[in-house]
Amino acid sequence: VDGNVYFLQGVEVGHTNMGYVSLTKSRSAEEALQGFKEMERADYHAGPDHKPTSRVHTDQDTSFKGEFAKDLLERKIKQTDTGGHRPTNNSRTEKRIGLVLYTLRAILHVATGGSGMYEELWGPAILRANEAVNNSVWSDGTSPYTARTGKQYELSDRDHVFGAKALYWVKKEHSESKFQLKGQEGIWV
Repeated sequence: VDGNVYFLQGVEVGHTNMGYVSLTKSRSAEEALQGFKEMERADYHAGPDHKPTSRVHTDQDTSFKGEFAKDLLERKIKQTDTGGHRPTNNSRTEKRIGLVLYTLRAILHVATGGSGMYEELWGPAILRANEAVNNSVWSDGTSPYTARTGKQYELSDRDHVFGAKALYWVKKEHSESKFQLKGQEGIWV
């Protein structure tokens, strides 16, 4: 839908377990840095008592080198890595990726009725999946959203079922004829 083919998953592991997802078109250091900055901005605005980033722990992908590493160095943010392909050395983020992917698969299955249009919707769906994981109460009774904001998550008008049938309004100038219905059918993303 949006031309993105990768996602970058970040987790604030120091205090809240709040997760952030950024969609990218490539695995370049430039896009990884842009995605990381989006996550920092989102965390800053997520609630009170923002803690500045002091360390970034990544795998050894080349997208976390070059421009990405240089920016962290200039901002005096420590960068550590897993030391090769060792998912257990980054277990909280790997666990979050697993939770988000399980949620993503369920969302896509429900949204498409199992029709397999997963590739077209994966970008908006993974953002919604991450949001659902953040807002859910975990088995230990905590919630990343509550830990970050200090309040319980309350359902709002935005919380429609992903992929639910929806009607959207068509402006008069975009209407094909005066007999066309003013609303068109689509799905909620």
